[in-house]
Amino acid sequence: GVYSLQFSKDGTHLLAGVADGGIHLFDVAEPSWKRSSDAYRHYRDRLIKEGQQDRLPVTAIRFHPKYAAEGTFLALSSSGIVLKGDLDPSNKLVEVAHEEPNNGMTLDFNSDASVFATAGSDRKVRIYDAKTFKLKHTYGGQAADDGMEPSVGACMMARPGRRIFSLRFRPNDSFTFVTAGWDDSLKMWDRRTANGVVKTVRGPHVAGDGLDVNNDFIVTASWRKINCLQIYDIDSCKKVRDISFHAPPTGEYLYGCKFATPNFVVAGGSGTPDLKIFDFKTGDFCGSVDIGAHVWVLDS
Repeated sequence: GVYSLQFSKDGTHLLAGVADGGIHLFDVAEPSWKRSSDAYRHYRDRLIKEGQQDRLPVTAIRFHPKYAAEGTFLALSSSGIVLKGDLDPSNKLVEVAHEEPNNGMTLDFNSDASVFATAGSDRKVRIYDAKTFKLKHTYGGQAADDGMEPSVGACMMARPGRRIFSLRFRPNDSFTFVTAGWDDSLKMWDRRTANGVVKTVRGPHVAGDGLDVNNDFIVTASWRKINCLQIYDIDSCKKVRDISFHAPPTGEYLYGCKFATPNFVVAGGSGTPDLKIFDFKTGDFCGSVDIGAHVWVLDS
């Protein structure tokens, strides 16, 4: 299966991180890229350490904003390895960090591409220099029991209660970012502060790449039966609306969402075998794409 996706900035290439630890590079202009295995190239390197038995999934891929012309990207695996590559699959992937024993889940660059952040199963957020790849700061994981309320007291507020599945920097602010995961909350972070978290709002239960931000809003996709697709104001973190996903009575169960344009959001999951499009400002359903399978991850 596919665990991570990202288009290049010019939309000509698509990277896909897969379950066996490999990365597939697609040429979007190739007419047969959707249906022929010959239309992609497979990287020789796997995101595994030498001698490691398991080939663990590639859970996050991000193109480096400052090196778009070269196609430089970072990839994160659930073994906690961060690697650097480019659009020439004959070049080896270079390991730039290893977060053992963390199971890496998410990675994102800030707006000026000076840093990137990772997060995952150990509930820590790590901030790296995007040029040297040196670790700049680590915000500690939850020291208390996972069953505790994640927003009781300053100490609890400053640490994610359970694993983080998604992290996004604000596009117009290089210091602040948002996280979501299994702790049923949104957390707004400011990396200029000692504790990191500056706001915590209970709500989303995110179990995939189910978080995206634009300049004004946050969209979340929760893995639960109802009230999965939600819009929040990015400054106050207050919920603006729930968007009905038009799923059968068995439930919605969303894994991914994305702001596709200034007015539209796309989302999908395991409740329906399609990708749905909505006007997020009104909540109106605009259409769907039947893909005949569950949606684990998406990009636009």
